[in-house]
Amino acid sequence: MLISLDLERNRIGAKGAKAIAAALSSAVLTDLNLRFNSLGAAVAKAIAEALGSGRAALKTLDLAANDIGPKGAKALATALGSGKEVTRLGLGHLMMAETRRRKRC
Repeated sequence: MLISLDLERNRIGAKGAKAIAAALSSAVLTDLNLRFNSLGAAVAKAIAEALGSGRAALKTLDLAANDIGPKGAKALATALGSGKEVTRLGLGHLMMAETRRRKRC
């Protein structure tokens, strides 16, 4: 039975990470490391949704050095704030600022 998955720096992309997030609701995975995978807010939201389902067994989640932005961070905070059992959350070196490009006339 797989309980720990370390995919740091594996270029799994959003599609792969979303598949993992979808599996969290029915898996016994307790430790997930997705550091340095260039993941965005959509992935953070998918993970938050899995955590919010109440069926995820995840205790440790590391999303450090990804680009989840404020929307992804908010989704995670909401899911974790509802009493989920995650005891360690790694969010170091995140890209949090939403930048908007200005058109020059």
